[in-house]
Amino acid sequence: MGFEVFKDYSWLALAIAFCFGAWLIISGLRGKSMGENVKNVVFKYKPEGLKEPEKIVLTGDFNKWNPSNPKYQMNKNSNGEWVVKISLKPGFYRFKFVKDGYFIRDMEAIRGQYSPEPVHFDNDHFNGKNAVIEVVEDKKNNA
Repeated sequence: MGFEVFKDYSWLALAIAFCFGAWLIISGLRGKSMGENVKNVVFKYKPEGLKEPEKIVLTGDFNKWNPSNPKYQMNKNSNGEWVVKISLKPGFYRFKFVKDGYFIRDMEAIRGQYSPEPVHFDNDHFNGKNAVIEVVEDKKNNA
């Protein structure tokens, strides 16, 4: 007799589980598609030197340091700056530029040639330094 009660209402338990799962999926997708807590961040780099680079790619925590992803390839503007805009959630992100297939070893050494301005630099474990930026959530979105 004890399990007969659950047997009659098992459909209700399944319906509740289904609705809860659907709610989790929809709420997760809604946050991504509506751009909640996401900011557009513009990266600019104007390299100094005699040789003009043919290709510059942005790499970092946000793309698993993959220089092959075309979404992060920078385009040269009329001011000679290489530019790319990406969407990031609030948080800290390490990054480097890849110039003509080679990672720039020390981002601190070229400070002032790029933006956004890093909040600090950290060791990349290859005798170089990554730049670290902080993406801050807009206060008006928190209200």
